[in-house]
Amino acid sequence: PRLPLFATTGEDAGDSVFQRLSLKQFYERIIMRNQDNFLITYGLHGFVTHALSGGKHTFTISGGESQKLIRHAKSLIAGSFGNDTQIRVT
Repeated sequence: PRLPLFATTGEDAGDSVFQRLSLKQFYERIIMRNQDNFLITYGLHGFVTHALSGGKHTFTISGGESQKLIRHAKSLIAGSFGNDTQIRVT
């Protein structure tokens, strides 16, 4: 039997609504949370965003940062997620 996976949604804890998630949605939420933690841990959250589409990671770096900072961010991302991870500078 399949066990339902649930997540809470809503503006605040007092207004939570349970939503049934597929296994794929559940894992994507866990992965996205881990990517957010990675960006915050390394101080990249102010100029790098992460998206997950079809199981593939895409990191977007703000081109307004210095070239040294962009290279550093690329190095951290590639070192943590592999060279096949898509990294864009906009």
